[in-house]
Amino acid sequence: MRLGDLRRSSARFDLSVLTTSRIVGAAAQASTLLVVAARVGASDFGLLSLWLGVLLVASALTSLGQFNYVVRAAAEGRQDRLKASFRLSWTAGLSVTMLLCATILALTGEALWCFMAAAFLVERQNDLTVAAHLGRRQMLIPAVFSTARPAIGLAGYLCLSLAVGVDDISSYVVARLVAAIVLNLGTWLMSDKGEAGVQPASILSTLRDIAPMAWANTAGVLRQLDVAVVTTVSGTGTAGVFGLGSRLSTPILLGTDALASILLPRANHGGSAYSRRLCRRVVRLGTIAGTPWVALSMVDADGAFTSVVGDDFSGIFRVMMIMMWATTASATASLIATVLQANNLDRSVAANSLINLPLALSLVAVGALSWGALGGAVGVAMGATLRFATLWWTAEARLANPSARPGAPVAVSDA
Repeated sequence: MRLGDLRRSSARFDLSVLTTSRIVGAAAQASTLLVVAARVGASDFGLLSLWLGVLLVASALTSLGQFNYVVRAAAEGRQDRLKASFRLSWTAGLSVTMLLCATILALTGEALWCFMAAAFLVERQNDLTVAAHLGRRQMLIPAVFSTARPAIGLAGYLCLSLAVGVDDISSYVVARLVAAIVLNLGTWLMSDKGEAGVQPASILSTLRDIAPMAWANTAGVLRQLDVAVVTTVSGTGTAGVFGLGSRLSTPILLGTDALASILLPRANHGGSAYSRRLCRRVVRLGTIAGTPWVALSMVDADGAFTSVVGDDFSGIFRVMMIMMWATTASATASLIATVLQANNLDRSVAANSLINLPLALSLVAVGALSWGALGGAVGVAMGATLRFATLWWTAEARLANPSARPGAPVAVSDA
């Protein structure tokens, strides 16, 4: 019996396990970022945020939106597609990472950011492993990943920085790479070797299947350049405040992929009417979750944070609250997009993402130029809310008429 088979159950149990593990992981991740920010200051943290954003975009572009594709393939039991997807991910990831490292060394001569690029590469492969287990409704590995990766990263950072005396940014980067490698080796040791004889699907057919999701993923990834936009128009100090608020809000998204993987097989199996009701529930949940952040953004509680991270981060509380609102809207939009993809409306999701991208980055640029980090955060929130609203409108319009779907999905057992 495989380790992941020890625990299979209902969506409610799945969600409770994943939510708990995500909360623990998010706490570890937020703690790491707060300690790093407090020790290096706004300007250096802005530089770190800029590199994280650029490298994240470069590495995530190679994932081609495969997370949901792998979830769907695993739910359908298509081992040939899974193997092809993993091979494609490793091939594209290694190629881009090598090119990226050569460019970094040629332009800056700083090998540290090559380690960060390598960390992102390994993390992407780990994410696909998580996706495969989620598609099979095996919750143990995803739950372990959610808690172990940030926990190992925090422990490694504290060890290197405080005990060994390595500078803080180098400690953060190396610890993140070590955490990714440890988990990758662990999952390889626990993987089911009985599937080794499965022939992978052809790369060309896999690329054709993935293409619409890849376009949507590309647009989503490029939105991560918001820190680079703020840095360009307002400088690294402003980007440091904006970047910290953005990074501290990111844990909200940690559970989105996991929840999406629970929704995807059910929406695929349930049909248009069920998917439409599911989207309305997601909208209600997103509205309830996002409203408190809007209210808290009116509160002046900056002192509680600047006492921890320093006066360089003045205004961080309101920036973070608005980014929480933006991230909640983005998470809700992602869940609606997943339901649409489950109903073979991949092209509608891709078109929405590509149209929204330039508008979202423009709003960030105008906001940051006019009002600094707070304006940039408002720009992110406006772009995320617009994407959420247009995707919801698409879901209402396309799912209301089952004949509008470009093909019936493959039935997936909900057992």
